[in-house]
Amino acid sequence: MIVLIVVASLFFLIPTAVGTRLWLACAMLAMTFVVMTPVTPLSEEGVLDFVGPILLFALLGTATLALGARWILELVLSFSASEYADRDAWSFDYVLACIAGFCLGLGLPLALAVMTRGAPGGLALHMVVAGAAALLIIPAWRTLSGLARPFTLTLLAVFTFRIISGALMWPDMIDRDALDRSAGAPFCLRSAEGPVTMAEKMLLTMPASAGAWPGLVLTVMTPRGPEHARWSLRGKRFVTLSFRDFGPCP
Repeated sequence: MIVLIVVASLFFLIPTAVGTRLWLACAMLAMTFVVMTPVTPLSEEGVLDFVGPILLFALLGTATLALGARWILELVLSFSASEYADRDAWSFDYVLACIAGFCLGLGLPLALAVMTRGAPGGLALHMVVAGAAALLIIPAWRTLSGLARPFTLTLLAVFTFRIISGALMWPDMIDRDALDRSAGAPFCLRSAEGPVTMAEKMLLTMPASAGAWPGLVLTVMTPRGPEHARWSLRGKRFVTLSFRDFGPCP
């Protein structure tokens, strides 16, 4: 409740021009967090699983109401923001452009990964895509101006980093998550074609879905029988497949 009061006071007291931009920044970051977080299966849901999204939407709703009240107050009293506030709002536009580029740069590699599932190339494909994105930074810096420059530069930088990390860091990240979920029990990583290779653990060259197979699957051989989970691109972790049975590890 105290946090909601602080947020409401902040968005009510600052000029509408600045408050609107601050609201957009918070909304973009909050929506990116929600979109990049996978849906937790009912069997794994905990008490705190709903706290994050609910708190984010409560904060955004409070900020929206406070910002609307401030706008109505300015409209009724017929006063506008000062020149100092307008200058601050324009300066914040560059920050807003960077935030927009950051959020889009996080999501575009995942959209590309969905389209390239099952593609060959492995590390070479990732380096070509990352290199092309990195090279575009030079003409973007030279030719673009205004808000388009920080937006595009941030987008390309985040996109390049995500592609490189998808090639170099994802295989180890997948193996670690598989070890954590197995808790010492025998397990295997596989696709519809069989055991996965190192390249199939990379972001852009993960196994494609085939029929009932949802791409990369982890099978843990527990005393109760095989338990299965799929790799989530958004959450960067395995998500339990409660109602599917792919049989024991080969």
